[in-house]
Amino acid sequence: EVTTLIIPTLNDDLEELRGLARAISEIGVEIPWHLSAFHPAYKMSHIPQTPLALLTVAKEIGEAERLRYIYLGNVLTSNGENTYCHQCGALLIKRSGYRIDEYNIKDSKCCKCEIKIDGLAL
Repeated sequence: EVTTLIIPTLNDDLEELRGLARAISEIGVEIPWHLSAFHPAYKMSHIPQTPLALLTVAKEIGEAERLRYIYLGNVLTSNGENTYCHQCGALLIKRSGYRIDEYNIKDSKCCKCEIKIDGLAL
């Protein structure tokens, strides 16, 4: 898994994010990419927090590079922490924080299209 803390003005260049997504994809499209929002504090309190719109664009960049599992972190979203099937788009795992509210994987396969899902099944 790879986590990228996106800090406005420091590492929020879209071409750099595209290059990072491409590099992850070349290693393996099944590698989860966590895009985390920065929140100003302490010695970096002068830098603004990461806008949700920027995280959304970064997620779209990762999707364009064929990454299968992209998650938004340090922000409240209705679906940024959920897992979806890379084949049919069905909701596989619905999360609320650290809680799993829904789990639609059986025998390591999507319950809708039955494609094998990467990772360890519970």
